[in-house]
Amino acid sequence: MPELLTTISPGLLPLLVRPRWLVGYSGGLDSTVLLHLLNRFLQQHREPPALLAIHIHHGLSPDAQTWQQHCETFCKHQGIALACRSIVLPPNQPEGLEAAARRARYDAIDGLRQPDDVLFLGHHLDDQLETLVLNLFRSRGIAGLAGMAAQSHPAALRVRPLLACTRAELRDYACQNELHWVEDESNRDVRFSRSFVRHRLLPTAAVHWPDYSSRLAATMRDLHHASELLDEVAAADLAAAGGTDRWGRFLDAGVLADISEVRARNLLRLWLHRCNVPMLRQRQWRVFSTDLLASTGSGVMALRGGSLRRFRQAIYFVPGVELAEPPTGSSWDGYERVGLGPAGALRWSPGHDRGLDPQREYRVAFRTGGEVFQPSGSRHSKSLKRFLQEQGVPPWWRNRVPLLLCNGQLAAVADLAIAACFVCSGATSAAQLVWEPQGNPGAG
Repeated sequence: MPELLTTISPGLLPLLVRPRWLVGYSGGLDSTVLLHLLNRFLQQHREPPALLAIHIHHGLSPDAQTWQQHCETFCKHQGIALACRSIVLPPNQPEGLEAAARRARYDAIDGLRQPDDVLFLGHHLDDQLETLVLNLFRSRGIAGLAGMAAQSHPAALRVRPLLACTRAELRDYACQNELHWVEDESNRDVRFSRSFVRHRLLPTAAVHWPDYSSRLAATMRDLHHASELLDEVAAADLAAAGGTDRWGRFLDAGVLADISEVRARNLLRLWLHRCNVPMLRQRQWRVFSTDLLASTGSGVMALRGGSLRRFRQAIYFVPGVELAEPPTGSSWDGYERVGLGPAGALRWSPGHDRGLDPQREYRVAFRTGGEVFQPSGSRHSKSLKRFLQEQGVPPWWRNRVPLLLCNGQLAAVADLAIAACFVCSGATSAAQLVWEPQGNPGAG
């Protein structure tokens, strides 16, 4: 058994239970060696997972079509299934060409994934060291300096078996096994940050520190341990400060204010990560501290993909979809569940002593202003605006709370209240209205 395969085999054994192994295959040295290793490993086991190589045609190089043909030839010769996908990157990407291409590549691969698949990537030790140096200049924090994880994204598992292997070891393996690969000319273009680090910065460092690889690798291990410790502290703080309700994910502003700024920022980093939002930069943190944390009003802070909004003692993350206009309303009768787009959905829950008569014809509408009704159990009428405030409905939800109208009259405010004159008694004839604000990540 080849030495390189011996090195990575222990980490592969637990993954044999997965139905498919996907491999990001560019045709370059790293992914070629990885694909060859995995194929040989699986051939040694009975009833192994299916192996699928995935090649993404970016169209960024004049040789892109040639690379795809090379991948097709290699996989055919090795007896490996191959899926090819083409992507088109719009010009002037704000995040930069490298980052945009990487994101588009993962999006294309995710389109081919099934829930229990595992995705293998060919990153190696040299990639790790380059990432460390790049992230030093990008101010990515300890988590960024800790480098790529051998396994990440538990919900959509990504595995990097070659992280302890150097590029030189991969080249030796390829030569010993007479493997052919393509060379991307952009990898030598020092206008790109990673290529500059690879071909200019690190070779210069090697003149003074020939053992820089082992030095930096040890530093990354320490940083990884520090990052794990910070995550543990953040998770403990999040257990005390975080929560979800039907309005969304939130942090208790009081708990945040009671801990140190350093600890609060660490907590916010983990929480935003779980909301799929990047950590706030220094300028954004100052805005957050002033407009949301220290304020007692209804502050708003825009983020990529949504916003942070304070309501009373809670700071909510509101995804962008929640800011869409609510639907115009529709007729509704019977027991069918009705979808309301960003406002969620309505359904009936039958068999209640006091509720609405589901046999009547209703219309779903939304607040326009000036509505007045008498809630069941109240002796007086009140404005819908005041009622929603009393119920603790956050301002950004108030125009998205579905209303049930019957013959032009307000019969119910979602599942928050029934108008007194529409209450129906009797378990055989009454039903409760149930509102599911499903567009909300904290609901349900």
